[in-house]
Amino acid sequence: MKIGVGIDPGLGLSREQQRQLVQEAASLNYDSLWTPGGVTGRSIFQTCRDWWEATTSVIPEGLRVGTSVIPFPGWTAPTLAAESASV
Repeated sequence: MKIGVGIDPGLGLSREQQRQLVQEAASLNYDSLWTPGGVTGRSIFQTCRDWWEATTSVIPEGLRVGTSVIPFPGWTAPTLAAESASV
């Protein structure tokens, strides 16, 4: 069975607290990390990259990361392409 962890920005965790949480998830053998695809706040792509990078200190390949369904029309194809290219 594969089990992932969803971390919602509504929890109000700092970036350092998120880093500690995802490292703990990696050490507990979770398979993936997920964040909601909102249209406000920090880039979901940057969040996924940060989480993956944090887990590489626990397991060399890091955990898989992803986002939920991205709301439309809040994001357009060009905006998503620019976001992903910036990572």
